[in-house]
Amino acid sequence: MERIYRTCITAICFCVFSFAQAQIDGCGNQINPGGGGMNFTGYYAPVQWTATGTGPFNFTATTMSITGPANFGTFTLKTTIIDGGVLSFNFSFVANGNDIWGIQKNGVTLISSGSASSAYSTNVSPGDQITFLVTGNDFIGATPSTLVISNFAFPVNHGCHISGACNYDPFVSCDDGSCILPDGCTILSACNYNPSATCNDGSCVFPDGCTDPGACNYNPSANCDNGSCVYPDGCTDSAACNYDPSAICDDGSCTLPDGCTNPIACNYNPDALCDNGTCMLVPQNPDITDTDGDFITDQDEFYLYGTNPLSPDTDFDGLTDFEELFGLVSNPLNPDSDYDGLDDGFENGLGLNVNSFDSDYDGLHDGDEILVYSTNPLNLDSDLDGLWDGDEVMFYNTSPINQDTDGDGFSDQQEVGSFQSDPNLADSDGDGIEDYEEFFLYSTDMNQPDTDQDGVIDGDEVYIYGTNPVDPFSDGDNLTDGEEVNNYSTNPMMDDTDGDGLLDSEEVYAFLNPLDPDTDADGLNDFLELYVYNSYPLIADSDGDGLTDGDEVNVYGSSPSMPDSDYDTLIDGVEVLTYNTDPADPDTDNDGVDDGTEFWFYSSDPTQPDTDYDGLSDGDEAYVYFTIPTLPDSDGGGVNDGDEVMFNFTDPLFADDDLMGCTYPDAVNYDSTAWKDDGSCTFDAICQGDFNLDCQRNTQDLLQFLGTFGVPCEGCE
Repeated sequence: MERIYRTCITAICFCVFSFAQAQIDGCGNQINPGGGGMNFTGYYAPVQWTATGTGPFNFTATTMSITGPANFGTFTLKTTIIDGGVLSFNFSFVANGNDIWGIQKNGVTLISSGSASSAYSTNVSPGDQITFLVTGNDFIGATPSTLVISNFAFPVNHGCHISGACNYDPFVSCDDGSCILPDGCTILSACNYNPSATCNDGSCVFPDGCTDPGACNYNPSANCDNGSCVYPDGCTDSAACNYDPSAICDDGSCTLPDGCTNPIACNYNPDALCDNGTCMLVPQNPDITDTDGDFITDQDEFYLYGTNPLSPDTDFDGLTDFEELFGLVSNPLNPDSDYDGLDDGFENGLGLNVNSFDSDYDGLHDGDEILVYSTNPLNLDSDLDGLWDGDEVMFYNTSPINQDTDGDGFSDQQEVGSFQSDPNLADSDGDGIEDYEEFFLYSTDMNQPDTDQDGVIDGDEVYIYGTNPVDPFSDGDNLTDGEEVNNYSTNPMMDDTDGDGLLDSEEVYAFLNPLDPDTDADGLNDFLELYVYNSYPLIADSDGDGLTDGDEVNVYGSSPSMPDSDYDTLIDGVEVLTYNTDPADPDTDNDGVDDGTEFWFYSSDPTQPDTDYDGLSDGDEAYVYFTIPTLPDSDGGGVNDGDEVMFNFTDPLFADDDLMGCTYPDAVNYDSTAWKDDGSCTFDAICQGDFNLDCQRNTQDLLQFLGTFGVPCEGCE
């Protein structure tokens, strides 16, 4: 029967699974699901598990154990990898007979064995199918086999998983808090451009017309002014007396001819504002042909030119009517013939063209140049910056009398022409560095606040972080300066912020902490774990043996990647915490028997070379004399094994030879049951060995003498 479970990746972007309580009965039915089978807390990137086979199969808080009865067939647990990385886990399989377990990747067996206990890891890619298999092949009634899997872990992709963010990545499995959410308009040409915004929210409003109600071309539907507003600037009616041919938008000041304005005319109208040419003048003195002495006859002035024959300067502009008519060819009836705001006489005195409102053709009226902008009406580029005065005023809003309006070291023409920068802002892009310094000191783009597009504006790179504003990877660690500053809080000027020997990028991509040289706080720095000890820098106890990796290396000298460092069949943590043995030495007490054999087979003390204190080491007892290392008198004969071997030279496995005494028949204390003489024989003779009682030991007593040699004589004279 098939069962499907779902799990989720944990929020720390590194998946360490906890197996919830579940069982599958002998028919393949799930029982006691404990909240839904194998459920793992977390978010994003669900991992689907498919289990098939018969059980029972148990899942506890931290491990998955599969115990199969005889001939239980094959149980599989499958999952498809979503994100690439390193898959790792610890396993222990106690097999009976032909039972086996294995792990496959995409149908290819990676490992398969009988009894085993170790840690395992392999590289996986998205889409890889990982399968655990346990097969029971033995006869009915055989001892069950058990597989225990713990610390099952693999990394997942990290990044922004919020779909509305500017840096949303649909392939990310774990959100790492790096999302950049829309926060304003980021387009420089928009009216509502926000220099502090990092992610465009679609609110940009672009110039689309004139928004000033006072302008002639006001557009009530426009949202953002495009600088096209045209304001009333004079009379545009050519029939008016004050018609201004340069005016674009009528200001309502037109004065139309409404009568004779000459006070000496016969038909003078004091209410008239604009002469309509109807004045009827009569010479006052018929005997004088040029009454006002302006070299024009009164008759011509009256009938031909309409000037005042009684005034040499009819319009009071400082020029005689003759000068205007025959010299400058200006209007003797209008003091400002060109309507530029300056009287003809004043213009003529300055050398200006009285008949042109723009003598230098720079786009500004002569009157505005003198009275408003203080420019030179005879020089179209008053400040000699390469821009015409009119262009500076009307298009660029720069000063026509200052070559460098914003004082940034570049002329207005350079900014407008060569650099396309803002001539009114010393810092065109608002990045905190003036344009001149960007060009000459830092080689940055004065129109781009973040020249290298690393997420940190040029000014912050130069003045705050000391990074290179034209290199997104200032320290060469493969993390952009912006990622280091904004996402990981690492030092963008140090490729290894925490000094653990790993580049910051290596740590980030491996889901380690680039700010902590010992990410899992196990006492080993991350570099040593990866490249020296082959342990996992995200797991304090890589091999799951109950000892932290740091303690294994620095305290006990054991391997942090092997649960049984000395191959003595005792887990390192059990050796240290339970038996007080050395996890790096298979024979802690150096008695010739490894610790596991002492514990599992002989039940002897692996820390005591002579467990039963009989004078023989446990190894000699086990492998030389075949005695029992936990029993001082293996044969129960009454003499401990050490005495039998080293002093009595008897067999420690034969109880009868343990009895010793006097074995000489002539002795007073002869013991017929003794197997070996212990030197305790006594005799009635005054001198032991003097069997002929002559108080001498000679050849006659040789046989007896040899038997009692060395025993002192008593009672002899």
